[in-house]
Amino acid sequence: MMFAYLKGNMTYRAADYVVIDVQGVGYKVFTTVASLANIKLEQIVQLFTYLNVRETEMTLYGFVKQSDLQLFELLITVSGIGPKVALNILNHIRTDDFVVAVMSDDEKSLTKLPGIGKKTAKRIILDLKEKLSHSHDMISDMATSADSLKDFSSAVDEVIAALQALGYDSAVARRTAQQQYKDNPQSSVPQLLRQCLRNLSTI
Repeated sequence: MMFAYLKGNMTYRAADYVVIDVQGVGYKVFTTVASLANIKLEQIVQLFTYLNVRETEMTLYGFVKQSDLQLFELLITVSGIGPKVALNILNHIRTDDFVVAVMSDDEKSLTKLPGIGKKTAKRIILDLKEKLSHSHDMISDMATSADSLKDFSSAVDEVIAALQALGYDSAVARRTAQQQYKDNPQSSVPQLLRQCLRNLSTI
């Protein structure tokens, strides 16, 4: 049995799940804080869903945004991350921020997420980087679009090259450029370079 989505009247809301009445049948759907903030009691709602089937139970997980469902489904393909951990991760980071962290090898940001240590962060990047590079352009409502990810890669590469030309170690250059872009995504390459140099001069 597969559910692409559920659409019905939300009759109950708890801290981590809702009950949706679909033609007289109440479905218990676990969801995120962000999804809960976008739905109200006694209103018709639609949640994109994933059905987790185990020997002793079947559990529904649902999301207002399809991009959150897609990320959830990617997360549970990583060894050691089950649906509950994946849901908790989505409670602590936006989809676009997660994609940028993975695409930029930002282990530090990933280890700040609940249940994610260094080994798991490395595994997430290793397992999901290529998948995200192929799938992010299909996630239409992500704040980070395909173009912005390309901009990220291009800008960071230019700054790294400039820092290396100035004699900085490649690892230091990459780490500094990625962090500055993350903190100042609207900056031009020259602005990013100045910010990196300012930062490096204080080390």
